[in-house]
Amino acid sequence: LFRSGEVKVAGMECRPRSSLALLLLGSLVSTANGFEVIGVGFPKTGLASLEKALETLNYKVYRMAHGHKAKSKHPAMGHGHPHEMNTHVEDLGKWLAAIDSHDHEPLDKLADELVQRGYKAILDVPLDLTDIATRLVARFPDAKVILTEHPDSEMWFKHYRVHMQDLKVQTSRWSAQGAGPVATAQKKIDEAVMKERGLPLVPAEEDQERFIAAYEKHNADIKAKVDSKRLLEFAPEQGWGPLCQFLGQPEPAAPYPHLNTAQRDQAHLQWQRSYNMHFWGFVIVILVAFFGSVGHWAWHEYRNKTKVYEEKANV
Repeated sequence: LFRSGEVKVAGMECRPRSSLALLLLGSLVSTANGFEVIGVGFPKTGLASLEKALETLNYKVYRMAHGHKAKSKHPAMGHGHPHEMNTHVEDLGKWLAAIDSHDHEPLDKLADELVQRGYKAILDVPLDLTDIATRLVARFPDAKVILTEHPDSEMWFKHYRVHMQDLKVQTSRWSAQGAGPVATAQKKIDEAVMKERGLPLVPAEEDQERFIAAYEKHNADIKAKVDSKRLLEFAPEQGWGPLCQFLGQPEPAAPYPHLNTAQRDQAHLQWQRSYNMHFWGFVIVILVAFFGSVGHWAWHEYRNKTKVYEEKANV
């Protein structure tokens, strides 16, 4: 309670000497509240849709190396920051340190910082690492945990493989569009996660069994380690009902979002490949035309000089 410049916390009273003490105490109180929602599902299990759904329910969502521009000033859009791209690439080094660390200190420090920055929900990579996911679940005991799952593991692998092929094309040095900071950060954090798993960054068809085993083991470990009363096993096809009931929220009138579908990701991969092929084809045509013109000019000049020499020799 704040009254007459006094602060009462847990039955104790103190009289801060400056407003700075109040600000510091407010920060501690904010940290104590912690995350309200922790998403622990693998990529391509409906995380983008869940992010959008949580934003619609007025949660401020943290999703590393992902983001979108807000189209309005509504708090549910763009993480509550109008007209900004919140991809959190500035946090990349901290996440890499947390993944590589043998203790929880870097992760705990980063998680507390994110809470102080006002985020109420967190999901996506690297929370698909079971150790990181369960540490956050333990550190924020009041948070509700959402495990997004694909109904078919083999279909999940096919979608995930397309997603990673798309990322590979996007971050290639030969990409016509160039690898921006967001895609580069996403690639680096995915590389760190796969290093922990001992799996390649971009799976081949023959890697299906190993990837599915890692995916299913993570899901099983989460179900075994997280109190069932705190855990929602969820698929986007279920819509608002189970999610809103779990979170104690009224169902929005708008349909549940369905983003980054397998068809959309496949189309984007094909578009990128086609774009790159046409771009480099155009570059090659331009270069051939340029050097062809230079060669033709050089040959013409050579012939003219030769003709002059021959005429002089015949005089």
